[in-house]
Amino acid sequence: MELKNILIIKGSAQYGVMRDFADALVKGFSHYGLSVDYFDAILGDDNPDNIATMSKEYDLVLSFNGMLLGAQEMLFKNPNSIFWTFLVDHPYHHHWRMLAKCNNHVVSCVDRKHVEYIKKYYQNIEHSCFIPHGGNIPSKEPVSFENRKYQVCLMGTYGDLGDYERKIDSLPEPDKSIVLSITSQLKAGSPQSYEELFDIELKARGLQLPKKMCTDLINTLAFIDPYIRAYNRTKILYALTSSGIVVDVFGNGWDKDPCKNPNNLILHGNIPYEEVLSVMSDSKIVINPLPLFRDGSHERVFSSMLCGAICLSEINTYLSESFNHGEEIVFFQMDDM
Repeated sequence: MELKNILIIKGSAQYGVMRDFADALVKGFSHYGLSVDYFDAILGDDNPDNIATMSKEYDLVLSFNGMLLGAQEMLFKNPNSIFWTFLVDHPYHHHWRMLAKCNNHVVSCVDRKHVEYIKKYYQNIEHSCFIPHGGNIPSKEPVSFENRKYQVCLMGTYGDLGDYERKIDSLPEPDKSIVLSITSQLKAGSPQSYEELFDIELKARGLQLPKKMCTDLINTLAFIDPYIRAYNRTKILYALTSSGIVVDVFGNGWDKDPCKNPNNLILHGNIPYEEVLSVMSDSKIVINPLPLFRDGSHERVFSSMLCGAICLSEINTYLSESFNHGEEIVFFQMDDM
């Protein structure tokens, strides 16, 4: 099938990163002579530009994280249209979207284990594949390395650990003991994914759940992911600041973190993605603590490199295959701070 007309769905995202990536894709597709339109989900169905797109035929409708999946018929005037869900999160964060019926549905994932998860649990999805993140080039020329303002910087939101721990404590059994075991292993630096540890816990308890019940429960307990993410970010910052290293932090919620070394922590609050790129272009080292991606990418790796910073990244299988430690990147492990 030849692709000529493409519709890209733009939605909201933290820091505006997915909107920025959507804009970059429009430029890329247009460069190759393809016709590209937007459907801006933030503006609503009654927006004149959005209404105009609904009267056109598209060969490909591309949606980050499956936005509007389930309502895709309103965008399909061409019966052969492909609906491409470009996941940048784990599928369990978009469980109900993944269950939607959709012809010619393709799901791409930024982690190879996510592709395995799609194939195992979502038989309704016809095609799935691995496509890693890309990175963004800053609009301004990066600052020369020796003159950069920020020595070490971290971008990311802080989630209150106490809130997550109270949520775990309120769970019924056996969910509570399963979650406590999984989080204990992940905190200790287990290289296994959340869903792999979940399967191990079920088998250890002699529990066999139907696939639908299994994915529903994994989705319900998916707050494990942001909890471990917040825990690891805090662990990294404690290790650095305790060693006398000053870290500039960009993101929401860090005023709630009871840092043991506040004098070595400079909080800047949340900034839009374009400013994130400017900060990376003025930073010597950008830290990349990963989500629970065990065999995939994150845009921070590529964007920090494109901005001329040293990427100090948590290691995983995909990244270790793609880069040489000490040459293009510096790796660390959560179990060896």
